[in-house]
Amino acid sequence: MAKLPRALTPLESLIMDVVWDQGEVTVRYVQDALKPQRELAYTSVLTMMQVLERKGFVGSRRVGRANVYEAKV
Repeated sequence: MAKLPRALTPLESLIMDVVWDQGEVTVRYVQDALKPQRELAYTSVLTMMQVLERKGFVGSRRVGRANVYEAKV
């Protein structure tokens, strides 16, 4: 039986909404997209993206110097 990902926190939900809307995103894109709702540091968004990857909600691949994230769920 497949293991289900843990539930999302409110901030993770905001980030995943951006990922689901765009398909593929960078940390900078997510930071800019959330700016009207919530002012977050680049490193805060990066940390949250890494947490989402560990939880199995997103996957990433390296493109140049940036990681590109896409939804797995």
